Amino acid sequence: MVVLCYSVFYLSLDYFNRLYFYFLFLFVVSMSLFVTSSSSLSAMLFWDLLGVTRFTLVVFYWRSDRVIGALSTFLTGRMGDLFLLLLISSFV
Repeated sequence: MVVLCYSVFYLSLDYFNRLYFYFLFLFVVSMSLFVTSSSSLSAMLFWDLLGVTRFTLVVFYWRSDRVIGALSTFLTGRMGDLFLLLLISSFV
């Protein structure tokens, strides 16, 4: 919620703010659905949606310095996928 409030004030004069807020809202929804998911299949689906939205938020303006950050978030997300699969398989 704090991220949403900060983004409203930070991007109030930006031209592309609708698309940014669409991705931000999709990020918040996918995080909420991931936390409240009841099956492992839906958890994996929302986790991947979370990774895609995280990547799009980092490279939103597509500058060369942000591409490196986006790739690091992508690789961190893939490591999170691996650990999430290990955690799910340990309980099954």
